[in-house]
Amino acid sequence: MKKLVSAAVIAALVAGAANAEVKLSANARVQSNILKSTLAKSDSDSNHNDWFNLKGWGDAKDTVSVSANEDFGGLTVTTTFNSTTVAEQYATLDTYKAYLKFGAFTLSGGKFGTRNADRPRNNATDVNLLDGNAGKWGVNPDLKATYGKDFDNITAIKGDSHLSLLGEYAIKDALPGTLTFFGSLTENDTADYNEEGKVKDTTAKSSILYRNYSKNTVYSGWSVGAVYNQKGAVKVEALARSFTENVFGAGLYADLLMVENLNLGLGFTFVNDSTENAKNSAWAAQTMTSYKISDELTTTLQARFSNYKAEDVDAETSLEVVAGVRYIASDTFRCGLEAGVYMNDLDDNDENANGKNHLTVFPTLQVNSGKNAYFCTGVNFDTKLDTGDMTDTATVTTITVPFIVRVKM
Repeated sequence: MKKLVSAAVIAALVAGAANAEVKLSANARVQSNILKSTLAKSDSDSNHNDWFNLKGWGDAKDTVSVSANEDFGGLTVTTTFNSTTVAEQYATLDTYKAYLKFGAFTLSGGKFGTRNADRPRNNATDVNLLDGNAGKWGVNPDLKATYGKDFDNITAIKGDSHLSLLGEYAIKDALPGTLTFFGSLTENDTADYNEEGKVKDTTAKSSILYRNYSKNTVYSGWSVGAVYNQKGAVKVEALARSFTENVFGAGLYADLLMVENLNLGLGFTFVNDSTENAKNSAWAAQTMTSYKISDELTTTLQARFSNYKAEDVDAETSLEVVAGVRYIASDTFRCGLEAGVYMNDLDDNDENANGKNHLTVFPTLQVNSGKNAYFCTGVNFDTKLDTGDMTDTATVTTITVPFIVRVKM
């Protein structure tokens, strides 16, 4: 049914945009694993190999997008095919965004992602570590402060896009760069507690977040902020977000480009939950930095320290460090080497938390047949660092060989 609905929406868009600039784009990806091998702590009988899983490397990423744009506004619709996240669902309406322009003011609505802060990554191939959680501004989602995940994505909640309204006002001539003020409303149906701090009644309408006695009900969280962008010099974003009546956060992110070939990104995120019987706060300091050594060789470093503190319990901390090198040998070949250390239980105070800390090494290769057409592969080696109390049959090392075929048009 959703496949038919998605097709109908796209057809209506094309039919109704005869006078607009219409673009059709397709992105086809087969995200397979040639091999996934899991190795137990000491019981070799528990080792296992999975071969040739054609949907083994993440969810499907086959998409078709249609956009229509005029000087006064436009819209974009993206449909994702062959999704593996929902049983028997072969097409989903993944992104839809309509926008209106009134001079310097733009009003957008729909379900879409919006990140204003840059994220220096420079990964070599589609199979990589740099696109992971450490490559997003916010608090480590492996801690319990889930509202801090992907915090800069102001039309998403906990990293997932939700129905939103976004207003942006840009000032371009008064300063050396562009200063943009923004505000958004984003529907949140993921709240865990009602206004009294009790577990929410799942039989009630799930998107009701704010209640003020019996007189007022507000269904959406909000964000406000500003971005200053001086091309080739600096980009800075400051924002505040409210997710529910009791969950509030703020973030400050900067991308410094004053040094030639150096892209230095710095960020700080804070989230506080004042819900009765569930009070907690979290913060994270992080960097995403890349340096271009030559036209062929680029290095990238991501590092994030996160802290989560619930009421009356010890704080939980984590440290993530990911480094990568990209080498472009020719128009046909490029390769990369990335490694990550993920200390998700840095303080070692979680009971029965063995396996949270792990090391990953990932050499990769991409071979292009032409522009935006290629395959890529690599060997992902991941091993747990805290295995002391794990059983002999527990998996401690995973070796994965992905194989991705991608064509973008």
